[in-house]
Amino acid sequence: MKTFQTFDISAEYDAIHRTFPCHKDAPVIGLTGNFQEGACTLLEGYFISILKAGGVPFIIPPADNTNSLINSLNALDGLLLTGGADINPLFLGEDPVKELHSINPRRDRQELLLAKLAADRQIPVLGICRGIQVMNAAFGGSLYQDIHVQME
Repeated sequence: MKTFQTFDISAEYDAIHRTFPCHKDAPVIGLTGNFQEGACTLLEGYFISILKAGGVPFIIPPADNTNSLINSLNALDGLLLTGGADINPLFLGEDPVKELHSINPRRDRQELLLAKLAADRQIPVLGICRGIQVMNAAFGGSLYQDIHVQME
């Protein structure tokens, strides 16, 4: 016979309020997710790392509305641009090479804008893999679309 663990949300809620205020202020860090085909995804390592460092992760969902992006940034203490697919070379004024891997122009637009808007507000930004490429592209840098083809 299987036994199941029960959860007493009321007891947890009461415990929180017995020591109110019971929290320490923590920095809110926005994370960009990968989105395609109606889903926004984020690898667990990103938000777990922020939690372990004492921050509060805030996932920035796909938004075409720039007002939404600006309001999201206004609530953040830092921004993490996560890894993912290649950047569409059209954002860099280049024609795509045939070896270019998957791209997501909607994500590219959002993250390029977020990088520039965060810099305007002096919000610290960390880019991981694709994220550092986004930062480079946002501020006028160049990228190889496919290093093996373009380094020949």
